[in-house]
Amino acid sequence: MSARLFVMSPCYCPSDEPAAGMMATARRVGLEPHLYGVGQQIATNCSNAQGTDMLALIEQRREETILCVDCMDVAFLAGEAEIMEKFESFGSGLVVSTESDGIAGLQETKVKLHQMCIAAGGYHPQLNIGAWIGKREYALHVFKEAERIWRYHPVDPTYNYDVLPQWLMEMKAWGGGPEFELDWKDVLFQSMNK
Repeated sequence: MSARLFVMSPCYCPSDEPAAGMMATARRVGLEPHLYGVGQQIATNCSNAQGTDMLALIEQRREETILCVDCMDVAFLAGEAEIMEKFESFGSGLVVSTESDGIAGLQETKVKLHQMCIAAGGYHPQLNIGAWIGKREYALHVFKEAERIWRYHPVDPTYNYDVLPQWLMEMKAWGGGPEFELDWKDVLFQSMNK
């Protein structure tokens, strides 16, 4: 594994079998993702898969850049050099993938993100934390600030998913925290969600 890039993937399943396809495509391009959560059960709303367990793992690492991808529905088409080149083209410390739908509920936030995406000339308006890449320290900062700012003050108190993707969506739509980029134009993460 490169001292520059650490690739990690949640796999909260009885075995690592659901990650077989992702691992095969990663190895073809010279990457060896670290699976975490194998043998454990995923929590409601995936709060451990892309939440506290993820943050704890990031805090233990020393690589400069972290790439996190879901294990069950990701295929690697590029290796480290191309991934890093595309990431650096954003000029941001954190880039998050996008998809067509995103989290259910939060209608005002979803509309705002859709408007922002159209203004940017993008395709997929909703944040999808199923894939993200960031400078380790900055990504941790963004994730922790998203929780601090939005966890107890959701835009829609009647619909509170109470998980990192919701807090990131709210922070991106309404501001008030550190900046990060959404890959609305599929530069780095190609979404097949519609």
